[in-house]
Amino acid sequence: MANKNLTQFKIGPLFPMDNLVGENLIVYNNHIAVLSSAQAIIVKGTSLYKVSLPYVSVRQAQWAEDGKQLFIDMGCVKFIGEKVNADLVFISLIEPLEFEKDEFNIDSTAWSRNGEHVAILLKKIDINGEQERRTKIIVYNLTLGEQVAEKIIGYASDIRIINNHLVIISPEISIWTLNGVVIVNLPSTVSAPFNMAISAREDYFAVIDSNWNIRIIDTQTWEVAANWEGDFRDVTITDKGLIALDLDGNLHAACISNGNLIYIGKIDLNLTASHIAHTNDCRLIIMGGGLVSVHSVDYTLKCPKRL
Repeated sequence: MANKNLTQFKIGPLFPMDNLVGENLIVYNNHIAVLSSAQAIIVKGTSLYKVSLPYVSVRQAQWAEDGKQLFIDMGCVKFIGEKVNADLVFISLIEPLEFEKDEFNIDSTAWSRNGEHVAILLKKIDINGEQERRTKIIVYNLTLGEQVAEKIIGYASDIRIINNHLVIISPEISIWTLNGVVIVNLPSTVSAPFNMAISAREDYFAVIDSNWNIRIIDTQTWEVAANWEGDFRDVTITDKGLIALDLDGNLHAACISNGNLIYIGKIDLNLTASHIAHTNDCRLIIMGGGLVSVHSVDYTLKCPKRL
């Protein structure tokens, strides 16, 4: 059985991707963005771009569906032919929030894939500089140029917009409409998940909990579709299945069929890695380890049924 599984999941040789160094990795289709605190390095086809913005969140960014825009924090990077233009799309709306009397400070933002909505996570700092267990969430409709939701809640570590819903990351993951109406609260854990991944079709997302296990959530029902036990650092959801990176630098592959998680196999990367993503031409993009920060490797994954 083990040999059969290995034929269903395999990788080719690792290739270094020169000039890509950063802290986080955002990949959509074949578009790659490597983020750092000062800039985004972007690979589209054979072209490489370095873009600086006054505000760049190393935590996340969002590619537009057509790959012609990359939404980063308060800005938007637009690709027109071989030219690139960086624009602070809604700085005039968000700047006043930095000086609120209640001392909530901007922590991060989350964009919808069509660029129509952006959500802002603000955290409250007390007089001693310690973070309080309260956060504020504000949602803007940029097409209308107006605020559509604002709420103060307990602690939240992160936010995402997935399948036209707002996902609040905390020990109890909450799903809201973009107008701030709570749809469902997932079962709580000891502490907030520390990492997550979203499928390209936004029909699934996965969270890595503080116990290093993975929960896979179906965004049609907003229920946990499967649980994957292990010691995982990162995960990517392909249209063929899931590939996860463990704490020892091994790759693991699994599939979901009829609500059941099917383990496919494990491969030792021989590389210290921190992030993993995939392209739609069956490459894994792996960040961390060695003298070069980012590597590319071809992969094959065969599942009994498409995820």
